[in-house]
Amino acid sequence: MEPIRVTEPLNYFLEPWKLDWYCRVGKREANRICKEAQLIGTAVDGIIKNGKGEVPKKYKVEVENCLKAYRAWKEVYQPKEIVPGTRLFATIDGIDITGEPDLFVDGVLVDIKCSKKISLTYWIQVCVYRYLINQPSLNPKVAILRLDKITGSYEYVQKDYDPSLVDMWVSMMKLMLYLKGEEADDDCS
Repeated sequence: MEPIRVTEPLNYFLEPWKLDWYCRVGKREANRICKEAQLIGTAVDGIIKNGKGEVPKKYKVEVENCLKAYRAWKEVYQPKEIVPGTRLFATIDGIDITGEPDLFVDGVLVDIKCSKKISLTYWIQVCVYRYLINQPSLNPKVAILRLDKITGSYEYVQKDYDPSLVDMWVSMMKLMLYLKGEEADDDCS
């Protein structure tokens, strides 16, 4: 079995506001919008992490707005050190897990999001990344840097690492695997 990506259970279980949104706009439209957002986020992530990223022409303005927000954040916060994250692997309760945090900024694990708001799932994700690193000496802070693709503004929030969010994620992962197993059983009936 391939390792479970940290984002997989978070995408499997939708937050209530996102479920409402899916119902309001319809599954096809919601999936289209999510795919567009993913393309923008991937381009921004690549450019910020390693200076490379293919910018889809259709989303050039959105990517430029996110990069403008990132530059504004850097100017205000003036970080001493920004290090791109690397792919992490670990085992939790016998299940292989993988994920790739975005950045370490002055020792703080930071995940970048190109979204309208900072959601609970983002905090769960960044805390699981912090857990996967498994270095007690690592800075106990985690952060979300939200880059707005419409306004070119940013929101930067730091919090203490919260192990209860990791416990929540582990429960979500186990339930997801159980439900997927049930789906597979139903397919064989």
